[in-house]
Amino acid sequence: MSVRPKLLFVCRGAEAHLSFMHYLERAGCRLIVAREAEHAAKILVTAVDVDAILIHHEDITLGSTMGSGFKLITPLLPVLLLTKEWPTNGVLPGGVDALCYAVSLNRRVANDIARFVRYLLLEQPLSPLDDMQEAGRFIPHKPNYLN
Repeated sequence: MSVRPKLLFVCRGAEAHLSFMHYLERAGCRLIVAREAEHAAKILVTAVDVDAILIHHEDITLGSTMGSGFKLITPLLPVLLLTKEWPTNGVLPGGVDALCYAVSLNRRVANDIARFVRYLLLEQPLSPLDDMQEAGRFIPHKPNYLN
């Protein structure tokens, strides 16, 4: 991972979020933009160097479904879901490693995402799950503040 993390930003209305993408870049992220899940999957399959995936989707269910598909291609790559919808059951949806709830996409949200991605990639080494039935899957260590 480089000092400037490279994010695969999956967003249908990327043109409408140009200022947010600029904020992410100013916060230190490099972006590869995919407007459709299929395009993002092709990018992941072609072994483009990506540090994390950031999915922006209004529907939390569809966004997490995309994340699940990306995890089939690159199981160790962190997937973040950026959405305006809060999970009705309060549980992190499957297929994503982190959920970012934001009503508006502004500079503060971009800075928080960039900071979180750096923290996740630099401070949280991946370790195998204890349950060997889940072989091949990994989870990040739990941060100290969650203990």
